[in-house]
Amino acid sequence: MIVFVKSNIRINYKNFHLNSFLTNKIMGSEVAKNGFIEEQLVCDDLNKRLGPRFHTFSKVKGVFKSDITNNNGINIQVKKFKSKCFGQVDKRSVDSWVNQIPALKPIETYLKDLCEYPIDTSTNRVDNTYKRKKWTTDWYTPDELEMITDILNTNKEDILNVVFLGELWKPRFLCGVEYKNKTRQRLIFYKTRSILDYLKRSSFEIRKSGTVVQLGQCLTFQRKGGDCGKSSANRLQMKLVFSKLLSMDIKRLIYLL
Repeated sequence: MIVFVKSNIRINYKNFHLNSFLTNKIMGSEVAKNGFIEEQLVCDDLNKRLGPRFHTFSKVKGVFKSDITNNNGINIQVKKFKSKCFGQVDKRSVDSWVNQIPALKPIETYLKDLCEYPIDTSTNRVDNTYKRKKWTTDWYTPDELEMITDILNTNKEDILNVVFLGELWKPRFLCGVEYKNKTRQRLIFYKTRSILDYLKRSSFEIRKSGTVVQLGQCLTFQRKGGDCGKSSANRLQMKLVFSKLLSMDIKRLIYLL
């Protein structure tokens, strides 16, 4: 049927246990494995429903923003989601962001103060005792905070392009796979460009916590954290609450499963 509609855990690395490390490694592996399986399921759904008219959908090889393609111009990013739960849409270091968008250079230090903890050379892990500088008036002047959001908003389109499109295999559509009680319910397709156009109407704002920045009601960024304290925890992570797109004035296509 087709419907058209408009870990919060602190780890003492001096007493770091192998089983804790392996548990986190396994969890990360399971997330990747489940995503890989989901992409194949969406390929199977589309091939069954659409037939040969749109060519055969298959998974994209490599790490790109697009997960599946019909090799004829229809590239799709796939995201599993549950109501009100966020999903990661991008993660990268501050250095990578500045390399991608040089206009962010004036706030590079502010971004690093927000995201990057020092590395403890004795453990090669981030120093979780470090007290980072939050984007609040306890650490910065109102003028500095305004400057940060002004630069983010001036470069909003470029930021969104990096987050949702990437450089190669740019997704034409974003597909959300809705789950309830571990059961696939429906596929929801949005044109990626429509999401970007909608988000561009909003402005970046710093939340009261001073650790999270939001754009509209569905997109946020913050320090990634986790990762067993590896340096990758210092990356900047973008999160999308896919279910909130449903309440927005963006056209979509829904397949009931």
